[in-house]
Amino acid sequence: MKTIFDKTNLANLDLKNRLFRSAVWENLADNGHMTKELFELYENLAKGGVGNIITSFSSVLEDDLPAPNMLCVYDDSFIDDYTLLTEKVHSYGANIFLQIVAGGSQGAYNLNSGKTIYGPSAHKNPITGIEAVEMAQEDICDLVEKFKDAAVRAKNSGFDGIQIHAAHGYLLSQFLNPFYNKRDDEYGGDVDGRARILIDVYLSIREAVGDDFLVGMKINCDDFEDEGLNFGESSWVCERLAMMGLDFIEVSGANPSRIISSPSEESYFKVFANTIAQNTQIPTILVGGNRSIEGMEEILNNSSIEYFSLARPFIAEPDLVKRWKEGDTRKSKCISCNKCRVPGKKIECIFNK
Repeated sequence: MKTIFDKTNLANLDLKNRLFRSAVWENLADNGHMTKELFELYENLAKGGVGNIITSFSSVLEDDLPAPNMLCVYDDSFIDDYTLLTEKVHSYGANIFLQIVAGGSQGAYNLNSGKTIYGPSAHKNPITGIEAVEMAQEDICDLVEKFKDAAVRAKNSGFDGIQIHAAHGYLLSQFLNPFYNKRDDEYGGDVDGRARILIDVYLSIREAVGDDFLVGMKINCDDFEDEGLNFGESSWVCERLAMMGLDFIEVSGANPSRIISSPSEESYFKVFANTIAQNTQIPTILVGGNRSIEGMEEILNNSSIEYFSLARPFIAEPDLVKRWKEGDTRKSKCISCNKCRVPGKKIECIFNK
C-alpha cells in the first residue's frame, strides 16, 4: 500500500515524501528580493517536513508585478538571494522549485502603475478592471526569452527545478482562455494556437537548462466560466507537453481556494487530475482541498495521482508533515476560511496571530 511518506523519484530527483507546498504569495518580499521573514518561512517549511517546496510566484518581468511585495527573478541580482534560500532548504533534505510567472491584467497591483499591461488580445479584465494592450509577435518572443532567462537563473541559484505558472488567470493562462485570446494569428484560434506560447516557453526553457533540471507546469483543469478553457482542452495541452518531456503537472482550477465544509468536499480537483494523470503518464500533483492523510492516501491508492500539494494548511501549520509523521494524524487544523488573506497584510493563519 502506497503512503504519502513514500520515498520516490521524480525524473532524476529523489523525493523524501509525496507532499508539496503549493505556491502561495506571502506579501513579504522587498523589491522582489528575499527578506528575513521569507527565509524563516521557507526554513520552517523545510524543517517541518515538507519534502518539496514550490515558491510563491516570481515575476520574470520588471514592469509586470501582479501582486505587491512579491518575489522576482527578472535579472541576475536575485541569484545570490536564491542561492542562500536553496542552500538553507536543501540542508533539511527538502527540494525546492521556483515558480515563474507573467501577470498581465490579472494582477490588480498593476492597476494604477501607469505602465502598459499586455494581454493576448486587447481587453478590460472583468476582475481587476485593468485594460490590456494586445501583444505584438515581437512582444511574445521577448516574453518567451524572459521566461527562459528566469529558468536559467533558477538553475544557477541551486533550485531543483522550475514551475511555469499557466493557471489562475495570469498571462499564460489568458492565452489558453478564448475569452481573453481572440487573436487571428498562430497564437490564437483553436487550442493548438492558444497553447503555442506555452509550448514555446517550455521548449525554450528546456533547451536552455537541459534534461537534468526539472521543468513543470501549473494549469487550470477548467476555467469554469463561459468562453473559458475547458477540461478537454486543458487535458490536450497537458498531453502535448508531456510528449515533449515536461517533468510534472500540478492540476489546479479557477477559484482554487474553496471553502470546505465536509470531508466529501476535500481534494476538489481529483477527478480532473486523475484523468490528466492517466492520459499523460507523467507525475501529476493534485492541489486544492487536501486536508487529511486518509483522504490523500485513498486517492493515492485508487487513482493515477502520485503527489499532493497543500497551500493553506501549511500557512496554518508549517510543521504539519512532521506532526503527521510523528503519529498525530489528525487532519490539518486549516478550516478553509480564507481569512489568511487580509489586504495590505502578510499572509498568515488567524489562529496563529
